[in-house]
Amino acid sequence: MSRQSAPSSIDSTSPAKSKRGGDIADLFPPEPTNPWTAPVTLGVLIAAAVVALAGIFAVGYYLPAVGAKTYWFISRSSGIVAYVLITLGMLWGLVQSGSLMRTYIPPLVAFGMHNFLSWLGMGFVALHALILVGDGYINIDLPRVFTPFLAEYRP
Repeated sequence: MSRQSAPSSIDSTSPAKSKRGGDIADLFPPEPTNPWTAPVTLGVLIAAAVVALAGIFAVGYYLPAVGAKTYWFISRSSGIVAYVLITLGMLWGLVQSGSLMRTYIPPLVAFGMHNFLSWLGMGFVALHALILVGDGYINIDLPRVFTPFLAEYRP
């Protein structure tokens, strides 16, 4: 009497199936067909960053009376928003890893929300760092922004 192997639920020649019966490829958006999509998007992001950086430094130059307070408000508020967003991203990642919310929120939506919160928080961290560099009152340069406890600022 010979042993037969159990039938495989997924054939090696067939595309991978998701738990709901569709192809896994159907869950992801199609690749962009235009070869200029990625370079144009990168160029727009770089241009927006340059304009934002120029605007940050222009505030102190064109509005000297308002400049010190403006930098203070923007740096504090962007730091607080970054802290809250990164905390929410971390908490959402913990919720996503458990099985309790998987019945209510699809995994791809949960992962997308986790990524969105994390990257948005990192964007506010970058804004916070750039504002600190532009603030003439505390006089912090880029190496001191990126090295913890190197800045010599006391309130």
